[in-house]
Amino acid sequence: MGEYYRFFIPILPIFYLFAADGLKEINLNKFYITILVLVLIVFLLNPISFKNMRLETNAYVQNMHVYKEVGIWLKDNVPENSLLVVDLGIVPYYSELPTITPWGLHDKYLAHNGTDLNYILSKKPEVFVLFRDINKYNPGSFKENMYEFHTLNKREDFQRDYSLVKTFETYNKGGLSIYRRINNETS
Repeated sequence: MGEYYRFFIPILPIFYLFAADGLKEINLNKFYITILVLVLIVFLLNPISFKNMRLETNAYVQNMHVYKEVGIWLKDNVPENSLLVVDLGIVPYYSELPTITPWGLHDKYLAHNGTDLNYILSKKPEVFVLFRDINKYNPGSFKENMYEFHTLNKREDFQRDYSLVKTFETYNKGGLSIYRRINNETS
């Protein structure tokens, strides 16, 4: 189910209403409808069926406080109008910094061409926010280029131009690292 389940939660009640209405249209006797409804209720109330969803939601909610804290820290410690690169929407909201996401949400070139780390680096952003311990996770479990983006700090050009300035602990992602551009006239 991944991280996108949260977009379906608001429409689930409507789906259930349509499903219930659809059951009325099926020519089954009341006994079969009762059995079907009971099976659905048992499935929906079964703690095992939604265990991962609850765990992910719990981690997501707990991490939201950390992401907010990161945004506020950036607002307090980074000059206004400094370009920020991050893939967490709440961070730019609280930092109030101009932002590029690696997925093209804020940049026309990336929106049309996909994630291009060389392009992002050519913009000479002031700040990057990366997951600190991304190596704990399977690269195949992330959306396209997410693993590459969050291991950007392993690249030689990144290490030359950016330094780690702050880390934040998160509930399940191994923490966040903030990297700032080194004032280096030759870069």
